[in-house]
Amino acid sequence: MPFQRPGWAGIENLCLQNVCLLVKLLHRLHCSSELAWAEWLRKQAFLATLEGELFGEHWNMLRSLLPLYQAITVVDVGDGRDTSFWYDARQNEDALADRFPALHSHCTKKKFSVAQVVAVGVDSPSFMVPRLSA
Repeated sequence: MPFQRPGWAGIENLCLQNVCLLVKLLHRLHCSSELAWAEWLRKQAFLATLEGELFGEHWNMLRSLLPLYQAITVVDVGDGRDTSFWYDARQNEDALADRFPALHSHCTKKKFSVAQVVAVGVDSPSFMVPRLSA
């Protein structure tokens, strides 16, 4: 059977190939503001988490790959609307969730963007749970 041989049709692993292509799609979504479908998506969903009016297995797969994409990229914060406060790495820095895991554990709004955190305030009771002990 030709389908059982490793390297069939020059593709070693179709699952890995699919993941790579989906991560490339995420990259185009985050970096290509002039693409019509990217602009449409920004109106349907929150770009930092891909949450919103997007349904189906394709979108679920893209959401599941978002942490991988965030781990291998850095962001320019800009106005902060499309930048995850906790999970996007800034230039020459780790993501805040990785740098400050104890602080991250006290956060109630882990999927907020930078702009949302600035609007609410880091010390807001609606953003952070107070410590239970000294």
